[in-house]
Amino acid sequence: CVSSQLGCAKGCSFCATGTMGLLANLSSADILEQVWLVRNTLIAAAESQKEGDRNKVNSVSRKASAKAAGLSLRNVVFMGMGEPL
Repeated sequence: CVSSQLGCAKGCSFCATGTMGLLANLSSADILEQVWLVRNTLIAAAESQKEGDRNKVNSVSRKASAKAAGLSLRNVVFMGMGEPL
């Protein structure tokens, strides 16, 4: 899930996100960074499973090793806390 806001303006007492209030709307760069971080985490996890010298692995083989390990990013769900539809 990719978030579009930091916090929530609804203020529901049963929700931790709601009780913190709306702190900010995220920029498009902030939103894309969430996807980038997850993708790189999956690649790093695949590399840790792989044997050999990880310093010589280029970006193409890094992506291939993540996919081969079944750790590719396939679905992204766009979320927004407290946003009206």
